[in-house]
Amino acid sequence: MIRNRDIVVFGLQPWDIAIGSNCKDMALELSKHNRVLYINQPADITAYWFRKNDPIVKNRLEVKKGKRSPWEVVNQNLTVFSASNAVMPLNWMNWKGMHRMINKWNNSRFASNVKEAIAQMGFRNYILINDSSMFTGFHMKEMLNPAFTLYYIRDFLTSQPFFGKHGKSMEPQLIRKSDAVITNSKFLEKYAQQFNDKAHYIGQGCDTTPYLNCDTLDIPEDIRFMKKPIIGYTGNITSKRLDPDLLYFLAEQRPEWNFVFVGPMDDVFKSHAIQHLRNVYFIGSRKPEQLPAYVGHFDVCINPQVLNDLTVGNYPRKIDEYLAAGKPVVATETEATGIFADTIYTAKNHQEFLNAVEKSLQENPNEKRAARVEMAMSHSWEASIGELSKIVEHYEHA
Repeated sequence: MIRNRDIVVFGLQPWDIAIGSNCKDMALELSKHNRVLYINQPADITAYWFRKNDPIVKNRLEVKKGKRSPWEVVNQNLTVFSASNAVMPLNWMNWKGMHRMINKWNNSRFASNVKEAIAQMGFRNYILINDSSMFTGFHMKEMLNPAFTLYYIRDFLTSQPFFGKHGKSMEPQLIRKSDAVITNSKFLEKYAQQFNDKAHYIGQGCDTTPYLNCDTLDIPEDIRFMKKPIIGYTGNITSKRLDPDLLYFLAEQRPEWNFVFVGPMDDVFKSHAIQHLRNVYFIGSRKPEQLPAYVGHFDVCINPQVLNDLTVGNYPRKIDEYLAAGKPVVATETEATGIFADTIYTAKNHQEFLNAVEKSLQENPNEKRAARVEMAMSHSWEASIGELSKIVEHYEHA
């Protein structure tokens, strides 16, 4: 395990994001034995005009205006710093040369904030971890000159239009110049190894503690009235990852089941026909600490992913949370679900998914509980950061 080092972490997800984040969990685990500085990237200029009511944008704007401190102390070893230098939005730009030039300017503005924070923290000989920030983080290695750089890939982002437009050429370059690359799936390891042979799978961590015995928690008020069985999902409800047609099929076929979805919802789901089914409930966003109470009172937990380039290499962390609760789990079959072996049910199509949920409801709820919990607890952040540490130690001293 890495110990007594200074570590700077930044990525696409800020500390004040409303959903769970691998990057945040990694920072927390690393802070057990190291000093960690977590950087919130600045908002772009247009966000200050058109997304003023977004809580994250409001926080950055208050920092920029001096109404809020850029510093937040999380624990004695972990500090968050919010960069205030606004950057230019670039993804709309078609001219590659101009995009690269202005992106470098964005990088320099971001780097100046990071240097300021590093100086105030008194960091020396630090490790820099970039969580998938392929644009704003593109020049950070040369601009910050850390002792060692790690690029972390947890999603196949370049398969998506927003990131793919410029990222298909830029991310491979960033992978090549990183001292090492770490991934949370074997699929992404293979992708990264095309450009850097120092790319390694480090597994996926999950804080399972809040979900252990969560069925003993008080049932949330908004599902207290519902008849059993309750089929549930917690997380971001986005058509980029979830299959609304599959969910509509399940709910329509079994009107006697209640389906509960807890999390923020995108426009596709908001306008989908599933909104008109009486046995489907979209609860909305809840704080992370509230989620175990919902999971604890689901009869079956589901991960109904749509199959696309983004999800094919995605590690379904929520499955670990469901298993830690001892719950039966039904998930769309992907390459990543194979690691859960016999502890979950997987399905290749709508009918298989329906059959698997029915089978889950018929089983003895305690028969596989111990095996499920054991599987979840084997996927710890301690183990994942242990693998990260081996990679840094090997290549830093090679």
